[in-house]
Parts: sequence; structure tokens; C-alpha cells
Amino acid sequence: MRSPLTTCAITVLGGLVGSPLAKSHSVAPDYSFVVIGCNRLNDVDTAGSPSTANLPALNRLFTEVAALSPKPDYIFFAGDLVLGYTKDTLELERQLTEWVKVYKASPLFGTSTNLVTIPGNHETQDKKAGKKSFAAAERTWLRVMKDYIVGSNGPGIDSTHGDSLSTDQSQLTYSIDHNGDHFVLMDTDPVGRDWRVPTNWLDTNISGARNRGARHIFAIGHKPAYPGPATPTDGLAQYPANRDTFWNILERNHVEAMLASHVHSWQKIQPNPGKTWQIIAGNGGSQWDSIWVVYQLPASTYQGYTLVKVASSGTVKVESWGHDVENPTYYAAHPERPTVLKDSADITWGSIAPTGLLGARHSAAGFALAQNGVLLAVLWNGARSSQPVAQILSVDGRMLSSARLASGPTGWFGKVDLSTLTPGSYVLRLNAGDAQESHAILVR
Repeated sequence: MRSPLTTCAITVLGGLVGSPLAKSHSVAPDYSFVVIGCNRLNDVDTAGSPSTANLPALNRLFTEVAALSPKPDYIFFAGDLVLGYTKDTLELERQLTEWVKVYKASPLFGTSTNLVTIPGNHETQDKKAGKKSFAAAERTWLRVMKDYIVGSNGPGIDSTHGDSLSTDQSQLTYSIDHNGDHFVLMDTDPVGRDWRVPTNWLDTNISGARNRGARHIFAIGHKPAYPGPATPTDGLAQYPANRDTFWNILERNHVEAMLASHVHSWQKIQPNPGKTWQIIAGNGGSQWDSIWVVYQLPASTYQGYTLVKVASSGTVKVESWGHDVENPTYYAAHPERPTVLKDSADITWGSIAPTGLLGARHSAAGFALAQNGVLLAVLWNGARSSQPVAQILSVDGRMLSSARLASGPTGWFGKVDLSTLTPGSYVLRLNAGDAQESHAILVR
């Protein structure tokens, strides 16, 4: 008989696997790319950093990416490089210029890995004006970051696309082709259309790439479509009609993944099994603001980068690499803590990989899980007519552990004890009388 666990690893299992998309494109070489976002400091922590970036994390990132072998073809920095959030464009320009100096002084500069920068809300919005993007900030970004913008085929001022754009987005939202694959880079806060993306242009562009036989398609932007239960109306979810239209475009065209940041954590979900993944790679150095800090769980998180490996065979794998940090001293260097593989998944179109719980995880439906030793922390969003209960069941329906969820600032929250479980498959059932849902989990 197996002994009960003293430590455990939890996996949430997906649904039915869809058939992989048949690839008609010619064989392309293996390659990889890195995605990372959210390296800016909080305003109270910027002393000693003219760029307002988390310098220990940023320098470590550049050094470690430069040391990767084989070298990635691209590093996409998906927004919130600097604190910004100001109407003072001279200050914004100063911060961005200093950030570029950090990159140029790093081992990554001058290598075969191309840096591509994508604006986040801190680069284009004025916080005092209600977090609204403004044209002068866009112009400042385009001027300072011109060497790290690699396309210009995006939508102009409303032009023929009908996306109600008031400023030229041709170098803020655009696409590039690489090794038979298609990349769409997006500004998720265009002037007058904050928290939204130009769906008409995206539909034309992405459908065109699919019709031309693109092997893989990736969308990269700052704000995610599904930000998670902690802030369910943040990101593109603030305008659900625009978000849903956008996500339908991705799924209809078999887009492998949207890679985003904005939420300061690593997360991966697949809103619909066998279809497009969402990868949040926002753990680049900004202070961790996940739901697990709200509930003081866990004590340690990690900073790092996301590596996407595209194989000539047609498979696409994502890896999250990082080193542990403590949230109160998120800007401290920890050279003694190694960067290790924290999470991974096969995100090839049509495949489903388990969602491991090495960090916070959420579903598009509004529940989230995190592992803290032998405790499973559960957050369930939404109003309930009665106090919810989280139950762990055996596969034959026997209840093995349960906990009542308490009302918290972002939903219903509780911790289920897993210490008596042996490795194997179980069912997590969330029950509130008026609502019930079940999720398969694997204890290892």
C-alpha cells in the first residue's frame, strides 16, 4: 500500500483531445523565441533605477537568454518595461531611453537574438487621466523604440478596416512571418480604444495567414483575454464583446497561442479544450500581484521568462523558467537561487497538456487553484446562493476531503487538505447548491 503524501504535486486535467491540424506547409527548421513582460518597478521602489525597471531581474533576464543554446530567434518584450503612466512625455522618453541603455550594455545586445518590444499600458496611458492612452505617448514609444519594432503593416487611422482607430497603429499592431510561421504583435491599448484590439484588421490579417498556409500562428500582446478570477474584468475582459470576437478569430484560424503579460505571474489556460492556449508571461520582475498574495499564499513566487520551442516536426512546446523571490523584496538580486524549469506544456494546436500547479492556475470559467505544500488553495468566482464547499472525491465517488469556502475580496476561497491522499487521479467538486462543477486532478 502506498503511503499518504507528505508533499505533492497537483495537475488539473483537460477535456477531450481534438484532432491536430494537418500541416501542409513545407518543413521549417527548429527555432525558439522568448516572451516576457512586466519588469517595471512600483513608483516607491524606483530610486537607483533611472529606467524605473527592476534592474537585477532585467540584467539576469538578458544574461540568461544570451546564454541559451541554441539561441532564440526573438525575445518579445510584451509591455510594462518602465513605470511610465504619466502625461509627461519627456519623463516617459527618459525612462525608455534608459531602458534601452540597459539592453545595449547587456550580453544579449549584438547577438543573433532579435529584441522586439511591444507597448503595455504603462507606456501609453496616463494614470491621472483615468488610465487612458494618448497620442503623444504613442509617438514617444515609436521614436525611442524604433530599432525594436520590426513591422509596419498594421492598421492606419480607421482606414478601411472599421476598427474606429483615431491614431496610426501601423507600427503598434502589425504582423511578421518567420520560418513559415506567422506572428501578430498587438497594442492592447490604442488611443480611444483602451483595453481592446482591432478585431477587423486582425481577422483579415490572421485569416490571410491561415489561407496562405502558415504552419503556426502566434498572437502576442500586453493584456490577456482571460486575466483570471483575481481581476475577472481586467485586460481584454473589460470589453467582453471585443474579447470574444478576438478569441473567436484565434480559434477559427487555429492560432496556437496568445502570449500576454499584464498579470504579474506565469499562467496557462486553454479556454476551450484542443483549441487556442493563453499563456501569461508577466513574471518579468514587477511585484507579484496574484490572487495568492491577496490570500497570503504562497510565501514565495518566481521571476523569469517564457521559452517557446517550435520543432521542425510541427510541435510547439512552452517552458516557464525562473528563480524564486519573496514579494516584499521583489527587486532584490538572488544570484544564489538558480533558474530552473518551473512549468511546461505542449501547446501544439489540437493537443491538450495538463495544467500543473507549480504556481497559480485559473480557468476561463472562473476558478483558480494553487498548491501550497499539501494544501490545495481554491478560489471560485461569482455570486452564490449558499456557502460553497470544495470536495476531493475518489474516481468512484467517495468523499476523501472537503473544506467550506469563505467569502473573500475576489471570490470564495478555501484550502483543502491533501495530506492523506496517495498518488493518483481524483475529482475536485465545487458545490454551492445553485451551482456545481467538477474538475479532474492528478496527485503525484
